[in-house]
This record gives sequence, structure tokens and C-alpha cells, in this order.
Amino acid sequence: MKKCPNNHDNPDSAKFCRICGYNFDNSFGSQLKSFLKTLFSFFTQLNNKLMSLRRTTSFSSSHSNIYTPDLFPNINLCPNSVAEIDFNYKKGLVFMLVMFLIPMILACFSSLLVDFLHLKMHWHTDVSINTVSGVIVFVIVLFVSLFFPLLRPTWNRFVYQSNADYIEISAFMQTSYRIAKRGKLGLFDKKQNKVILRSLYDNITKFDVDHILIEKNGKKGLYSLKNTKLIVPIQYERIDPFKNSVVKCYHESKEDHYDVNGNFMR
Repeated sequence: MKKCPNNHDNPDSAKFCRICGYNFDNSFGSQLKSFLKTLFSFFTQLNNKLMSLRRTTSFSSSHSNIYTPDLFPNINLCPNSVAEIDFNYKKGLVFMLVMFLIPMILACFSSLLVDFLHLKMHWHTDVSINTVSGVIVFVIVLFVSLFFPLLRPTWNRFVYQSNADYIEISAFMQTSYRIAKRGKLGLFDKKQNKVILRSLYDNITKFDVDHILIEKNGKKGLYSLKNTKLIVPIQYERIDPFKNSVVKCYHESKEDHYDVNGNFMR
């Protein structure tokens, strides 16, 4: 009779305990299979919890049951699937595959080379092995640094897809187009093929030739197209037009001033 750690008796032919499920097969294959099964179960549960959290967050949104274009009747939004946006997406995927495969191959090669030097050529000193490993690591880092810029289109595509269910039909300002997702607005620069403002804002309107007024939770701020940054934080109830390159902002009874570069004026 086989016994498990819980003192349960089982038939000699049993592979698992009939009561607690203890595995009597201690072979590597069996243990690996059990580990992978546990790992798969963990990631399945984690994915289910994340999906449940996402659905809850989406449902709790104040705009969750409203058709997004209806929230912005003054903006001509078309579905993302209709708009033609050139990201060189396939080229980016190819370079991503190359970037991940070649370092893996180099890493395997370095391991084999170190084993060869250690066993066949009797390089027992740590200095020699570390030198070879250091050279291989340097080559991998150099390769990644050279090919990383080529992956930028793929990253831009990912950011765009995660921020745009809809995009404005015609340019909003210069080469910028407003994008929308889940009842929020963002900003996309078609010349750079890059999302410059994620879809987090309640409204985006024109302030002047070079500046955009951004609203979120009843507060306002300014974004500069020229400097490509937020020059006035989103914390004011009212913002007056620029005068002598300085803008006046109001928060309750407080009055602040910023220049065109976003410097706070005291």
C-alpha cells in the first residue's frame, strides 16, 4: 500500500492519492508537468481577475453607456478602422522579431563558447571566462541599441490603438487630429505618426494658433504645439488669452501667470 504525507493508504498501482491528490510519480517529467499546470492555472486566474477589473472600471465610467461620437457633436469623428494611418507596422514587427531572436542566439552561443573554453581548452580562470562573457554581452547591448529606434513605429502603433477608437476626419490644428476612446479625447500628430496626448481628457479645443485648451474634471490647462508639452497645468477654472507672451490663469481667488514656454511667473 502506498502512503501519502497525509497518511492515506492507496493501492500500489495508484499514481495519485485517492483522497488528497498527492503525486506518487517523482520523475522530472511528472514534476515539470505539474509545475506547468499550476503555472497555467495561476495565469488563467490572473487574466480572469484583470478582465473582471477592466469590465468593472469600464462599467463604472460615467460615459460607459453613451456612444462616444455623441459626446462630441462638434467634432467629425470616424472609426479608427476607416482612417488610413501609416505606421510601417509590419516592418516594425519584423525588426522586433529580429531584435529578440538574435540576442537569444548570441546568448546561447556565448554559453556554448564558455563551456568549450572551460572544458576543452582548460580555461579554468574566472578572468578568461568573464572576459568572453563580457564581450558577448557588449555585442548584445550594441545590437539592441542599434535596432531599438527601428521599433519605434511598432510602439507608436500600440499607443495609438490603445488610445483611439475614433479619429477626427480633418486636421484640428496644423498636423494634429483629435482622437477619442471610451468618451475621452486625446491628440494625434499625423506628421510624426505619434500620439502626443493620450485619450484622458473631457474636451480639447483651440486656444490660439499655437496652443490648445485642455479640460479634465472641470479644470483647464494649456498645451503648446510649438514646444510639444503642457505649459499650464490642468488646475484652473479660467485662462485668459496671451498678453505680451504671458497668460493669466485663475483658480478660485488665486491668480497665476505663465510665459509661452511654461515658466511660472512670480
